Amino acid sequence: MELKLPQVSLPDGPLREIPDQRYHEEEAISFYAGASYLYKHGIYDALSTEEMRRYMKAGQRLARAGAAREARPVAHSKVLPSKESRSFGS
Repeated sequence: MELKLPQVSLPDGPLREIPDQRYHEEEAISFYAGASYLYKHGIYDALSTEEMRRYMKAGQRLARAGAAREARPVAHSKVLPSKESRSFGS
């Protein structure tokens, strides 16, 4: 038996179904559990301001290089069929 919900219109549009949040909840819980373990066992070490700057610059440099590589036109070579394949069926 399928449950029918009433149609509700709001000023900014129709009411939509809320997507399943279970994955995001489990992801947040597992992240917290991992961080908690690292902190309790003295493994957690926050980045210094200088380390954060250095890693951000490196990441931005890699992102720019990747974007430039994706924007570059790709050279395609035109492959002509061989004489054997052109004469097939003739």
